[in-house]
Amino acid sequence: HRLSEELAAWSGDEGAVAVFAEADALPYERISWDSATRLQRLNALVKLSGGSPVIVVTSARALASRLANPAAFKANIVALRRGQRIRPMELLTRWLGQGYAPETVVMEPGTFSRRGGIIDVWPVNADSPVRIELFGDEIDSLRYFDPATQRSLSASGVRSADGSADDVVVPPARELLASEGPKGFEQLRGFDLSGLDEETRGDWERDLGHLERGEPFDRLEFFAPYLDSATLLDYLPEGALVVLDDPDGIARALQELETQAEELRGQLVGRGELPEGFAAPSTSGGRRLGPPPSGRGVEFNAPTDNLPYWRWQELESRLDAEKRRLDFVMEVDEWGELAESIVPVEAYGGKVKAVLEEALEAQQSGGRVVIVSQQDRRLAEQADDQAMVPVVT
Repeated sequence: HRLSEELAAWSGDEGAVAVFAEADALPYERISWDSATRLQRLNALVKLSGGSPVIVVTSARALASRLANPAAFKANIVALRRGQRIRPMELLTRWLGQGYAPETVVMEPGTFSRRGGIIDVWPVNADSPVRIELFGDEIDSLRYFDPATQRSLSASGVRSADGSADDVVVPPARELLASEGPKGFEQLRGFDLSGLDEETRGDWERDLGHLERGEPFDRLEFFAPYLDSATLLDYLPEGALVVLDDPDGIARALQELETQAEELRGQLVGRGELPEGFAAPSTSGGRRLGPPPSGRGVEFNAPTDNLPYWRWQELESRLDAEKRRLDFVMEVDEWGELAESIVPVEAYGGKVKAVLEEALEAQQSGGRVVIVSQQDRRLAEQADDQAMVPVVT
């Protein structure tokens, strides 16, 4: 985020910089994403799909995300203009299938409402909602408005002082398309759910029902391995410049993600919270992906495994194929012995037991351990269970 802010300041155009953030959930975790994370990611995909110059900042883990086919995503972006004739019910039904929620009053991105000849919608890439006034089936006006006061206003990118616009773009409210759900359901319908605990089995059955009917739902991204197989790289326009900050560090981060994901998968299966075989890795270790054979976002290679993330070796060749690529690499030879003592820090996300075991070992050796975490109370309780003497500040 700091880098994106600095780039926006140097470019002089805040709207020309987008952040494709990391997902809130770890691979195999069935939790709903924070709306801010979802909106940031969608905003980046919409900007990349729009054709205008944009700088997208992302992380190694976010790069490993499995996304919708970019051609299909772009095809689901709804463009509206003044004077256009529409079929209101078909439009609302389409938005519903794209993840927009119907509300009495539009108060947040990703929602819409209708009152007679007036349709309000808050596009996920917009700072403010839009009011569509109809004359019959024709769009008479498009106007941005303040959701708190319901009064028109001037929105970002709108020249008119009264908030009116000649055209408006409404992209999908999900980065995965629910219309692909039935395909995923066909792959998942044979999974044995008998080993799941009662609550988890009920959730799975409900989610599978949504997939079968092609309906959007909160945990749709969890089923990405069975829906889509595109990468963020597929969204880049031809001739895009790809900048890698520490390629070796990116490789290590993705390898750590794979290790962490597989450990978590084993724990969830053991607790009856994940069916055996769901998005399980094969012994092949994945394969290298080449560039799309007929242009970006048109054709792409299917993965070896139905994993919830792209492996490093699957992304590496795609990155190698980028014609315009700049790598930032830290040269440490001149540091001599000091460089040998500098090693990457292990990631402990989701590995409470591992961090406590190492802390206990260090403490027993006479060392002093300081742990900085947003879960300090939970760590303190578990440390106490292992006969450690934590001090929480």
